[in-house]
Amino acid sequence: MKIQELVSYLVENPSTLNQIANGNASLLHVDQETASIIVDGFQKEDVIKAIIWATA
Repeated sequence: MKIQELVSYLVENPSTLNQIANGNASLLHVDQETASIIVDGFQKEDVIKAIIWATA
C-alpha cells in the first residue's frame, strides 16, 4: 500500500488512527518508525488546527 493511500484511509477512518496511536492496532507492511511518523504528523496537524481556531 502506498503511503498516500494509507494517509487517505486514515483521514476517512480516524478511529483506526486512534487505535494505532494507542498501540491497539498496527499497519501491515509499514515499519514502526514510519507508522510513528504518520501518527505524529496527524497529531501535529490537530495541534495546528486547534491553534488556528483558538486565534481566529
